This record gives sequence, C-alpha cells and structure tokens, in this order.
Amino acid sequence: MRLRYYDKHGAEIQVGMLLRHDGGAIERVLEGVNSNGDITLGFEASASEIYPLSEFNLREWEIAAA
Repeated sequence: MRLRYYDKHGAEIQVGMLLRHDGGAIERVLEGVNSNGDITLGFEASASEIYPLSEFNLREWEIAAA
C-alpha cells in the first residue's frame, strides 16, 4: 500500500519534491518502506533511513516552488 501525504494547502506530496517548513528549512522528499511494508515518504535521516512524514506536523510544511 502507498501512503499519501498532503501539505498545509492540501496539495499531495510526491517523491522528489522540496518541502519548506514555516521556520525556513527546506527538505527533499524521499521514498521508503515502513515496518508494515507500506511505501511511505520522508526526509533523509542517514544513507539508509528516512524520517517518515507521518512523524511531522504537515500543517507546518508546504511544497516549495522549484
């Protein structure tokens, strides 16, 4: 199953997009697999792990203009 995430404006977040936090940080969205085997999205934590978007308050993030 592929999990879906939406930014603070309701736009769907996709792999490869840049997201901007209200505080100014910008992160690239990566794809990973969670412990349930679901395809999930997140930010880079290390070379082999991501921080899943489900751990963040996405009402504080928006898709950054390319």
